[in-house]
Amino acid sequence: MPKVFIIPHYHYKNQFSKFLSKANQTQESFEFYLLPPETENETPLRKTVADYTEILAFLDNQKKRMGLSLEDLLIAFYDGVITASEHGLTNLFIAGANREDPYPCTAAVSLKFISWGILEQKYDYSLQRHALFHLVMCTLIGAYTKVAAHQQTYGCLLDFNNQLVDFNRKLQMGYYLCSNNQSDCYAAMQSERYGKSIIRLGEVLRDDVDKEEVIKIIQNIQQIMTSNELGNILDRIVNGQHTEADIATLHRLLSEGKHERLLQVGKYHVNIGQGQDIKVGDRVYQGLDAEAVREVVRAVLQGYNASDIRGIVRSVLKEDFPNMAQPDHSQSSLQKTILVLASSPKNEARLRLDQEVREIDEGLRRSQQRDKFTLQQRWAVRPDDLRRALLDLNPQIVHFCGHGSGEDGLVLEDNAGLAQLVPTQALANLFKRFATRGLECVVLNACYAEVQANAIAEHIDYVVGMNSSIGDKAAIKFAVGFYDELGAGYSYEDAYHGGCDAIALQGIPEEHIPVLKQLKKKSN
Repeated sequence: MPKVFIIPHYHYKNQFSKFLSKANQTQESFEFYLLPPETENETPLRKTVADYTEILAFLDNQKKRMGLSLEDLLIAFYDGVITASEHGLTNLFIAGANREDPYPCTAAVSLKFISWGILEQKYDYSLQRHALFHLVMCTLIGAYTKVAAHQQTYGCLLDFNNQLVDFNRKLQMGYYLCSNNQSDCYAAMQSERYGKSIIRLGEVLRDDVDKEEVIKIIQNIQQIMTSNELGNILDRIVNGQHTEADIATLHRLLSEGKHERLLQVGKYHVNIGQGQDIKVGDRVYQGLDAEAVREVVRAVLQGYNASDIRGIVRSVLKEDFPNMAQPDHSQSSLQKTILVLASSPKNEARLRLDQEVREIDEGLRRSQQRDKFTLQQRWAVRPDDLRRALLDLNPQIVHFCGHGSGEDGLVLEDNAGLAQLVPTQALANLFKRFATRGLECVVLNACYAEVQANAIAEHIDYVVGMNSSIGDKAAIKFAVGFYDELGAGYSYEDAYHGGCDAIALQGIPEEHIPVLKQLKKKSN
């Protein structure tokens, strides 16, 4: 019986465990095994082909427990494919990373990537056919675990040398699990048409039908994926709810071909320069909404960021977005906005900011009062990005993660992604104006940021800074403890102590580095 080995992202191991338990009880075609990382911080797979030996070393450790053979293995990457001719490998290893994670720690292969290999004839078709066949299986697995699998396949090793038994039944079972009375899981499949196309693709790959038929189905799936992704992004933009990640994705979609063709879905072909409705999948943009979409496309192609584009859409629609209403800024407000600002310039030491933000998000999601917080993220922050994010979001909490430089200021990024210092007094003056607009707390999770914390605390009630250099692990643990306390309904002062406790409980001797500055206590 073929074996399926899944190596999930750490945060998704529980979902995969539930899937494997049910799958092993309801089908007889595969044996499923979970290969979790040995520790939370272990990153078993990396992004580049150069790390091939490291991947094999990790798998060798798993071999002792699972009897995993390393002799028949094909490893696929974003950056290329280690082919069978190079290493005598025949099986497929697939791993992936969260598309919202800006610094993926694992290798990633997507349905789109392998489809591209077939369409562009980049690799041997028979090899790619095997890869695509098993990615179909990963799509079904990923959908059941509430992961949009064509974007976030978290890992699968499939032995395709053994003959597959009752393949149609297996596919139907997988699709049934994905869609039967489970709206969240079904949504991960995008649509019924998408799910049926995936199943059809699996059937033609299994039967090794003519390559042209495979290409036709791939093109249909890509059209569904692109129209859904594009439509969702445009909806968020028109409603003022988009992020930098949305703009980056839209820029990628636009860059893949002429933007006029991007808006072609099915029989519709709309030129963005014409004054007519824009149809994308089932969505229709009319009047000012259509004009806003045209302006957004032009702005993205010219390199505008999310804040600029939000202003453009607002000016076209001539109205404020629903989420722009001024919130109740008291600490007992129904919902608080946490603005996370991340900066790690290319010419500075690389920080694990992705893990810090992910841990904050996970902590808030599992908290008792998760509905009272909304998390907004800004990455590779430049001085203008900082100012505009404050204007656009009017947050109650600002969390900066990155580098500090003591008396010289905080380290943001310039247009080239290099370090740019922001003077302490300039930061203090900026936050001073937002003190009257509801800003309650600022966390500077950066080395030697106590100088800036002192200056900002002249105007903001609660400010946290670091009085020395702080390690990545301690910084992450402080953030986790801080927001766990807030998510449980406790005060900013309690949150500060919770963050320090989280460091100490790990045995890290850095719990005295974070310092809390309180304007109200100082005034009293």
